[in-house]
Amino acid sequence: MPSVSELKTQFGDGANPTKQAAAAAAPMAKKFPWGDDPVPQNLIIGAALPWGAAVNAVAIALTTPSGPIVDRESAKGPIVVMLLWVWSYYNMIGAQMELKMSPLGDSPAASKVSERSLYNTIEQSLPFLVLFWLMAAQVDAALATSVGGLYVALRALYPVLYAYYGTFNLLCEFATQPNYMAINYFAVSLIFDCFGASPIHSALIGRDPSAAAQLAFYFFFNALFAVFAFLVLWKYPFGALAGKLNIKANSPPAPVETAMF
Repeated sequence: MPSVSELKTQFGDGANPTKQAAAAAAPMAKKFPWGDDPVPQNLIIGAALPWGAAVNAVAIALTTPSGPIVDRESAKGPIVVMLLWVWSYYNMIGAQMELKMSPLGDSPAASKVSERSLYNTIEQSLPFLVLFWLMAAQVDAALATSVGGLYVALRALYPVLYAYYGTFNLLCEFATQPNYMAINYFAVSLIFDCFGASPIHSALIGRDPSAAAQLAFYFFFNALFAVFAFLVLWKYPFGALAGKLNIKANSPPAPVETAMF
């Protein structure tokens, strides 16, 4: 007696041939709402960067500058931001523990998502924490609180956005780009302060909408410049050299060609 699989091979599985043909002709579904590329460069420039510029500009525009920390009262805002940052940090560790205790605990793909969510936060934590407190202590505590609070809120969303599709994707850029701009804003504000120049946010005192638009415009092009600057900062004077030496030292030996006689 023939098996079920043999009967299906000989006579078909009884499915409607019209439906089968329609399914075969249907276009493949895109992996993401924006297409098959998880991180399209054009949408980083056209969407994530303007978003980062806008939200930082709004945070600054809605803040009344207070000056640097001078007493316990003026330190409250920065302290709250730091406590929220620590809370979000431990949540990222919690996401790793959630995975490790699940049946997918040994999944390389799932492990990479949880690990990179935490490690990206650690990688950005040193410049953020240092510049945040310098901004609060030297330039303005209220602005450090507003921009730093925005940083922490978006940073807390990073593992959620990363995990949503199970791989690094465009949504992550809507957290990281505003974060980079916040760090850059702190750095530039400190440089201006050291040289006695007017602070970047001075145009926004009085909440002039046109000034807010100008600041958003500044942030956007500042971010484009930052892309180039990071490439330089990451590579020189020793970043590129260390990377190349590591690649050379750990590359497999080239196969030895044997002469044919």
